[in-house]
Amino acid sequence: MITIELEGIEALRQSWQRLQAQVGPAAARALKAEADQILEASLPLVPVDTTLLILTGMVEGPTVSGHETTVDIRYGGHGLAPYAIVQHEDTTFNHPNGGQHHFLSEPVFTATGGMAERLGARIGPALRG
Repeated sequence: MITIELEGIEALRQSWQRLQAQVGPAAARALKAEADQILEASLPLVPVDTTLLILTGMVEGPTVSGHETTVDIRYGGHGLAPYAIVQHEDTTFNHPNGGQHHFLSEPVFTATGGMAERLGARIGPALRG
């Protein structure tokens, strides 16, 4: 029979808790910064009719639930969600005053390139601190 005795498990658990306390807020700030940049990149792409749709763009969060942190980027507040969805999804619309369909999806897809590196750069100092 082989017996293995591990020492320092309590110290390891405490270290993980400290790390989580440091990284959690840094991750939330990093995600919020990414979302803000995506929203900003989407603004010139929003279809312009009365400018009402562009004024409803917002970032909500970050929201922390357990080990999960989320942010929401959306258009269509103030009851305009159905209108925003149609403007976003319908590729047949002509937008003579500027803007395009998939005005939010395109910046999200573009942002995914390099996102992990940007998040790591923003969160990294919390790991070292």
